Amino acid sequence: MKPILLYAALLMAPAAPALAQKPTKLKYPTEDNSRIYDAVEQPAVPKGGPQGYADYLANHQKYPTAAMQAKQEGTVMVTFVVEKSGGIGEVEVKQPIAPLLDAEAIRVIKSAPKWTPAHHKGKVVRQRVTVPVSFVLAGFGAAGGRHLHHLARA
Repeated sequence: MKPILLYAALLMAPAAPALAQKPTKLKYPTEDNSRIYDAVEQPAVPKGGPQGYADYLANHQKYPTAAMQAKQEGTVMVTFVVEKSGGIGEVEVKQPIAPLLDAEAIRVIKSAPKWTPAHHKGKVVRQRVTVPVSFVLAGFGAAGGRHLHHLARA
């Protein structure tokens, strides 16, 4: 009888650590809160609408003096994420034209008011938006070369 018990104990010994482990909990897929949408059912909208946003950018843009003297002009394409809170994050230049103008475009975008966030499938989501910020020299008058910007989505 002792050899049978010893033999049974030896067979069960390798399984002992597996029996001592806690049961594994099944992991179900969860919604990815960090996902950034490019296309949504209801796009993010700037406070005051597209024209209000364009006016804000035009009125708060500061044309860098060195860029004016160098006669640098053009349109900087700026991409950013409208967060679920309506705030703006992950701002970057998608199409640069000159370092000073690129930096000013980023500054004015970051300083803009919050947006109404995007909605997709009934939930508030993060959305990537691209906005052109134009720098046009129209002489060195009182307006400083500032012109109305147009809002675009990419």
